[in-house]
Amino acid sequence: MLKNLLPIFLFISTLYSQNISWHSNYDKALIKAQNENKNLFILLVDTKEKSKKLLAKLQSKKEIVDLLNKRFIPILININYKTSYPIELYYTTKFPTIFIVDSKLELTLEEPIYDIDSLEELKLF
Repeated sequence: MLKNLLPIFLFISTLYSQNISWHSNYDKALIKAQNENKNLFILLVDTKEKSKKLLAKLQSKKEIVDLLNKRFIPILININYKTSYPIELYYTTKFPTIFIVDSKLELTLEEPIYDIDSLEELKLF
């Protein structure tokens, strides 16, 4: 009996889980953002604890997850892995860093954001 319920439980929990629809390919995400008339939400992370905590915070706040998926094309770039993105446009030495970018002009709309509290202060949500 329990063996039969497990797949159903897993399916339902996956169906109702909240996840940010991260993109990892900058060029494809940019094209999608331009086609859907959305801005980019670019999150640059490393493998350190602060980046992990910010990702967990973003994922745990339903209103942020919903807004990111609805109004932005979110891009997650881990700088420790070989990833192609225009580093000259989004250069930073502090991680994690968030860039809010106009997808048509590829210009940042705000100063870089370094923590979720600053993000909430922008009134994007």
